[in-house]
Amino acid sequence: MRPYDTRIGDPDQVKPARLVRQAKMMGCWQSDLTIVLAGREYVELARKVWPDAVAPLEGARGIAAMRRILAEIRDRK
Repeated sequence: MRPYDTRIGDPDQVKPARLVRQAKMMGCWQSDLTIVLAGREYVELARKVWPDAVAPLEGARGIAAMRRILAEIRDRK
């Protein structure tokens, strides 16, 4: 199974070192702003690469709450 076909906690999940390598290859290793739209476990993993990442969905409980937060962000004027 490929690393991105697994879930956080699976033995063959994507490791932080791989994310770091990919971020460097893509030129986003030291970006001024990184936004992570994901659940807690994925935010924790992303923050191993980008410690200051903004995570507006952090603390949301379930996809319905995430969709509501995203709709609120979209609708801000």
